[in-house]
This record gives sequence, structure tokens and C-alpha cells, in this order.
Amino acid sequence: MNAELFHSAPIKLANNKNKIAVIGGGISSACLIFQLFQQNPNLEITLYCCDDELGSRGSGNQQGAIYPLLQGGQFSVLAELYSECYTYAVNFYKQADQTGINFTHQWCGVLQQAFTPELVERLKQIANEWPLLGQYISSEKSSEIANLSLPYASLFFKDGGWLAPKQFCQNSITHLVEHFNLTVFTNTHITKLHQTSQQKWQLENNQQTLTDIFDQVVICTGHLSSQYEQTKQYDIIPIRGQVSHLNHSTKVAPLSTVLCHNGYMTPATEALQCFGATFDRGVDDEVSTAKDNIRNLQQLQDVYLEQDWATQLTENDITGENAAIRATSQDHHPIVGEVMSDHWVDSNVDQNNGLLKRLDKLKLETYPNSDHYGLYIMTGLGARGLTTAPLMAKHLTAIMLNTESPLSPRLIKSVSPMRFQVRELKRNKSIKKS
Repeated sequence: MNAELFHSAPIKLANNKNKIAVIGGGISSACLIFQLFQQNPNLEITLYCCDDELGSRGSGNQQGAIYPLLQGGQFSVLAELYSECYTYAVNFYKQADQTGINFTHQWCGVLQQAFTPELVERLKQIANEWPLLGQYISSEKSSEIANLSLPYASLFFKDGGWLAPKQFCQNSITHLVEHFNLTVFTNTHITKLHQTSQQKWQLENNQQTLTDIFDQVVICTGHLSSQYEQTKQYDIIPIRGQVSHLNHSTKVAPLSTVLCHNGYMTPATEALQCFGATFDRGVDDEVSTAKDNIRNLQQLQDVYLEQDWATQLTENDITGENAAIRATSQDHHPIVGEVMSDHWVDSNVDQNNGLLKRLDKLKLETYPNSDHYGLYIMTGLGARGLTTAPLMAKHLTAIMLNTESPLSPRLIKSVSPMRFQVRELKRNKSIKKS
């Protein structure tokens, strides 16, 4: 059995009302809690957020695009994952809207511009391999859809669009509090996780152990998800990105779809229009700078050298900005699933082939549960977290509540937190025990 497909025995529910703690106040937590309650309305969930309000960090932008990453061809695991995430995300947010969650959004499509010869060939190939998701269209058709003069052909994702991430996080949680047994604590920084002798969990807030005891705990804290003793084995990479805000009366305000080039731009609302973003791998500084607004402006104008709507923009048109940290992994796949220690992997996984050791060699009748039984993680969603979060949350919900995952075995392996430990074990024949 592939080690990455293993998960512990189901958590035994007490009258179908197990208690769950979710740590983190962003899009991952919002999507996960929504789907946990969909699957089991009787759950008792507590959400802990270290900030004053939800959606303040990686999910803090005013506008965020929803479209897939399909590079690598149709046989690429990452492209397959994104194709499924994209389709699921569009349906998920439409369903959330229909349930009464209020959030600003537009299903206006997304234009991915072919602004280099290499991109022309790549985007044509994607359109051929994923015809139901994207269509390769001319510069004239792109200009018509965008309501702006565009010099390049595009890959057009007609079902894509944008939504307001921070607003979605806040309003979806408010909705869930009103309809289910959800309690929310803000300004609560969970600093440690303690496993009890009964394989349950207590949380510590700045050296004070909280009284609640939980059956399951989920860590959804983005690039900070490896801060705990139980999750320090995961190499989570921070990526800083600053998005700039334009006033809504510039020459680019008529834009009527999401426009992607080296960066991206969204249609204007009554208050602002977002464009950007900077990309600084390994940087976790969330302070916004005027310098990065200039970088965003230059990035846009470098691609659209001859378009008046771009070249006539100035720093004076920028009314604000937001810097946030995204979390990614070394292989750019999300990290979603049950937490296993290095010791568990070293003891139960064959160092030669990455499969679970034979039970007769372990002298066991069944494989042991994780030594962190009841602990899960959802992070590494990268720059397109709005696209990946709903399906990753659905997969994690299936693991936690012992239902069938929507992912194929190949995709489950690709997002399993254990994959990094198995690779290290096969490469080095042992893992430094945690």
C-alpha cells in the first residue's frame, strides 16, 4: 500500500457530535468549516484566529482571481489537480452564494494573455488539451471581451472570474455561526498543541492551556503552519506579494474581465481596482511599500508598452495596497491531510520503495494510527488559494469524517503531507526522528 494513501482509523463520534478545532482565519478555514457542516450539521467546531478580524493575512486582498494553472500538459499531476480544483471552486462559490452568503464577485471570465512567442505555443497547447476549460482566442476577440484594446491573443477561461476573499471569509463564517454550532475566537494565538492520554487535543494560547478538549484539530495557518512541534517537519515556503489599488476612474476602469499577464488586473468596483502583484519568494514581511506599487506599475507597463490605458497610469492613480504572504511547498502542490511524525514514517514505511511495510514484518494485524491521531493540516495553497481551497477542503473533510475523497489516488498522493517524508526516507534510508 502506498504510504501516502494511508490514514488512521476513523475518529469515533460521540453521538455524532465530535469537537473540532480549526486554527487560522483565512480562506482554507472558511471552505473547510463550510464543508464539514455540510457533511455533518451536528459537529461542534471552534475557530481560532490570531488577528483582530478574519481574512486579515493571506486572504486579505480586496479582489482575487479564480482560474487554473494548467502548465505541464494533460498528463501533469499538477495540471490535473488544478483542472479539478478550478471546476469545483466555481461550483462551490456559486453554491455558497445561493445559500445566502453575501460576497462581492463576478463570473466575468479570465483572459491569460499570450504576450511572448513561448506563451503563444504554450497556451495553444493548453487550449487543445483542456478544451472544456479554456479557449484560445485572437487579440481582437480578447479586446472585445476585455472592453480594452489588447495587443495579444489569449487563453480565455469563460467560467472563471473574481471574488472578494476577505469579505468571503468574514461573511461565510458569520453565516455558519448563525446556522450551526460554530464558535469563533479572534485575537487568540494558538502557540502549542498538547495531545492528551486519551488521544484528544488541548490548545495553548501564550502559555495558557485552554480548557476545551478536542477530538480533531486542523492547522490552516498558511506559511506559519510548521510553527508547531508536531508540524515542524514540513518545509513551507513563504511568498510575499503586494497588490496595488487604483482609483476607479482611470483609463483601465472599463476592463470587464480578469486580465492576466506577468501579473493580473481585475475589473473595477465602486471603490477600487486591483492590480499586481509582486513575487518575493522566501520573504515573510507583510509591511506594504511605495516601492512595490511602482514595481506593479512597471510590470504592467512593460507588457503593454503601446497601450494608452497602461502607459498613462501613474503613481498618483494608486490609492492603496495590500501585502500578504502566500504559502507554497517545494513541489508547488498543496499540503493537505493527516499529520504523521518522522518517527511514524521511519517505523512504518519501507525505505526502498516508499510503501507501507508488510504487516508480518511489523508483527501487527493492522497498521498503527498516526502518533498525532486526530491532527490534520491544510496549507501550501500558493498564489491561487481561492481556486484550490474548496476542493482541498472537501478532500480533508472526507479524511476527517471517513467519507470517500473526491480525489483519485494519484492526486491524494500528490497532496499528502507524508510525501516529503517518504521521499526523504527513500533518498537517505532514514529520517531524523522527531
